Amino acid sequence: MEYFISYYNEFNPKEEYLFLQPIIAHGLLSSLQVFDDGNTRLSRLLQHIKLMQLTNEVYQMNLTSPLLYATRTYFPYRNEYRYYISQLAKDANNENWNKWILFNLYRFQDQIYVNEENLEKLLTKRY
Repeated sequence: MEYFISYYNEFNPKEEYLFLQPIIAHGLLSSLQVFDDGNTRLSRLLQHIKLMQLTNEVYQMNLTSPLLYATRTYFPYRNEYRYYISQLAKDANNENWNKWILFNLYRFQDQIYVNEENLEKLLTKRY
């Protein structure tokens, strides 16, 4: 847990780290308890908070809420999500980390499409 907290609070200004650190922190915390009622909601929330913080720091933005990075895109992939977490818990080798990171990057990509669609709806909505 000390390693997780230390890693989570670490700041690396490299742009590619913006996505990697939150995903790795999410995997670290989730793999500590791989039960159906485990740490996954908390882990996703911390992932999105960290992503928001890093976005603000790296790009000098002022996002005030991690809602931009909603976790709804994980729900259709729940079994796959649990599988990757269990693989990290069993053996945190490079291959399992790469699969975990790629899986999460796809969820980010899904969320970008959802955000674009929602933004278009909001912009075309008439009052």
